[in-house]
Amino acid sequence: MFQFKEIIGQEDVKSSLITQVNSGKLHHAHLFLGKMGYGTFQLAMAFVKYIYCQDKQVNDSCGQCANCIKISKLNHIDIHCTVPSFDINNLSKSLLPNYREIIEEKQGLFDLKDWIDFNKEKNAKIRSAECDIILHDMGLSSYEDGYKTQIIWMAESLEKESNKILKILEEPNPQTLFILMAESSDRLLPTILSRCNIHKILPLKDNMVERYLIDIRHHKPSETLTRAIHFAEGDLIEAERYLADEESEFPLELSLINFLRGLINFHERKFDNVNKAIKQAEVLAGQSKSTQKKFLDYFQYFLRQVIMIKITQNSQLNETLLKAAHHFANTLEIDQIEAWSQLIDKYHYAIEGNANVKISFVSLAIESGKIQNRVEFENLVSQFSQ
Repeated sequence: MFQFKEIIGQEDVKSSLITQVNSGKLHHAHLFLGKMGYGTFQLAMAFVKYIYCQDKQVNDSCGQCANCIKISKLNHIDIHCTVPSFDINNLSKSLLPNYREIIEEKQGLFDLKDWIDFNKEKNAKIRSAECDIILHDMGLSSYEDGYKTQIIWMAESLEKESNKILKILEEPNPQTLFILMAESSDRLLPTILSRCNIHKILPLKDNMVERYLIDIRHHKPSETLTRAIHFAEGDLIEAERYLADEESEFPLELSLINFLRGLINFHERKFDNVNKAIKQAEVLAGQSKSTQKKFLDYFQYFLRQVIMIKITQNSQLNETLLKAAHHFANTLEIDQIEAWSQLIDKYHYAIEGNANVKISFVSLAIESGKIQNRVEFENLVSQFSQ
């Protein structure tokens, strides 16, 4: 595990990483930036393994030396790993067995949702106490001859706590490496970004996602695989989730249709319409947090398709959702759709926090309904701009 040859696509990034290692002039801090489903974690770990490999090949680690074997098992004494934790009494070091297990189970393709679900938890973040441990560990010399490395997975989970590690990023000890991985730079401090050599990991091409899905889900009908590929937008994890959702007891597609039915002609305030939206909001409130966030992600995908219909007259939606998408494309302007997308982002963030989930979904239904009416929408915009 963790070799460049095993990672799908990303050839330009691989080539750049290999060149940097072989140059002998490694930057002390690296940020791998991109969704985990693009191969971000796998690339970062293949980079680390190549650095430590005792018998480097031209384009990859050997995979067989002592260091390669230790890194595959995530138990090299000079490599420390920090991950989002669930409470102050169980920080990264106690969670490492679980982290190794999910890496093995998912073959390195997993994200924060998977990590939270795997541990049967609700939220996770990197705490202040973890930063103290990082400062302590990275203040020591390596035990073996070579680099001492700190890996921080889902570094955006640091949020304001990242202030504590700024100094060591600015003035690192000799022979130390920081490997940060994040899906978004929005929640990372500009000062953190400025200290890192940033490797942007881009979405995979559709044909690469297709080959991956055929290898692991070859029994699925081709039209189902096509929908999964379009939904994934270059993300292998999301492609897998789409297929898993089709087999689940809570299909996102049907849930979204039921939610949208209540929003058609919402401005007329017909009891049946309003009631449909609110009832579906209550159903969503009763699901797991992971399912709720998946629903909102699917909602965003639907709105992107509505915009595509409006601009190009084309869509990648199946027939079930296509009629609804055409309705909203015909009745809404681009600015209304964009405001709707921002509204979903707002409630996605609220649900990740400690907001009352039932109130959040009911509010989402009502505010989504108001956006449908141009007059009400412009009144809302006017209120926000004052």
